[in-house]
Amino acid sequence: NGGAVTRCRYTAHAHQHRAAQLHLSLALRAGRSFRRKPELRGNRAAAAALKMQAVHTELQAKLRQQGHELPDMGIGVSSGEAIAGEIGHRIRSEFTALGRSVNLGARLCSAAEAGQVLISHNTQQMIENLASVNDLGEQTFKGITTPGRVYELIALR
Repeated sequence: NGGAVTRCRYTAHAHQHRAAQLHLSLALRAGRSFRRKPELRGNRAAAAALKMQAVHTELQAKLRQQGHELPDMGIGVSSGEAIAGEIGHRIRSEFTALGRSVNLGARLCSAAEAGQVLISHNTQQMIENLASVNDLGEQTFKGITTPGRVYELIALR
C-alpha cells in the first residue's frame, strides 16, 4: 500500500535519529516472509526502498501543485543480525533494535542524498544477481570501527 510506505518513510525522514526503526521495520517484514530463504531478505528490503522513493517523489509532486513542500529524503538499507525487543520499564518502554547492522542502516540513511538509496555490502551480496548498483567504495561511519563498502541501489532487475 503506497500510503503506508509514504507514512513510514516520512516519519523516518522527519526523525533522522530514528532511521534504525525504518531499517528494523524492513528487516522484520523481510525476515517474516523468508525465514527459509535468507538470501531473499535483501531483495525485499531493496524493493521496498525503491518503492518508497517512487511514492515519495509522486507525493512531492502532488504537494508542490498544492503549494506545499515535502523535504527530500535518502534511504539506507543494511542487512544482518540485530537484537530486537522492548527496552525500559513496563510503564514506559520502547520497541527498538540494537546491533552493528542497525547502526550501519542508520548511518547509511543519514549519508544518503536526496533520492538516493544506499545499501551495505551484506545487502549487495544478497541481491548482486538481481540489482544494478554503483559501487561507492569503502566508507567510514561514526560508531563503526571498520570501513565498509557502500553501494548506491539503482534498480532491481
